[in-house]
Amino acid sequence: MCNGQAVFRLPCLSVLFLQSKIIKNFSIYFQLTISNKGDAEVVGLAIVNTILGGSAGGIVALILSYIEQKKWSYLITLNGALTGMVSQCAGCNVYEPWAGLVIGMMAGCVYFGVSKLMVKCRLDDPLDAVAVHLGGGILGVLCVPFFKHSTGIFWIVTNMNNPESDYFKDPEYQNPGRILGVNIAGLLAIISWSAFWSTFVFGGLQYFNDLRVDSETETKGNDIAKHGEAAYPQEAWLEDQYRRHSSLPPMMTQRDPKMNFTPNNDIDNKTGTANVAYVETNEQV
Repeated sequence: MCNGQAVFRLPCLSVLFLQSKIIKNFSIYFQLTISNKGDAEVVGLAIVNTILGGSAGGIVALILSYIEQKKWSYLITLNGALTGMVSQCAGCNVYEPWAGLVIGMMAGCVYFGVSKLMVKCRLDDPLDAVAVHLGGGILGVLCVPFFKHSTGIFWIVTNMNNPESDYFKDPEYQNPGRILGVNIAGLLAIISWSAFWSTFVFGGLQYFNDLRVDSETETKGNDIAKHGEAAYPQEAWLEDQYRRHSSLPPMMTQRDPKMNFTPNNDIDNKTGTANVAYVETNEQV
């Protein structure tokens, strides 16, 4: 973030970002067993709801982004889909598919709203982790008591008015109001625990002036300062298709044929030396 405005993120990360999100979110739900009776049905339902929630979240976030910016944003769609998957984690095995779809749509709205709130509050979150995981996680935990199939809050009136309903007599029946209270208490406990340790760790680092690197290292990147090599060499992502009639920043479309520098750290990929002229030019800008 720069001056309260969200800044451009390198497109070379997008494909890897998508791959990591898909792999991670299909490993979030753990049945712990697949050989017992009923396991296949539970795992199948969890997978279906995860896909539906992710799809709905991505589409809703994409639509909201287009309404605001008149652009079809890939990264916003991706994060919306991830938020939709995160929102399924608390109850993907107890939702009907329609409920997973509805919760995913809600997650897309939550992601978009929290993401905009972070920018408005001038909080630096380049990956939208707060919008995705905090927003989607809270939504998912709160939705379980309402959308749990047959015994959720939305089914209370139906069950009470049905004389043949035996849900209240089932020994495994759990009062959805009690589940809601327990889930809220769990949310407060998780938030308090996270806030305490985050304050302790990051506050301690700030106290000893170790929370951030110096401005020069921040500009050039830790990849050079700490590892002595460029994380994103120019040859890896600069393509001819971006050179002409492009809306990308100039640093991604212009290249000096005489020198081999990365635009982010001003370092020669072959020699490791700094391009002083390039640094001075950018500092003036």
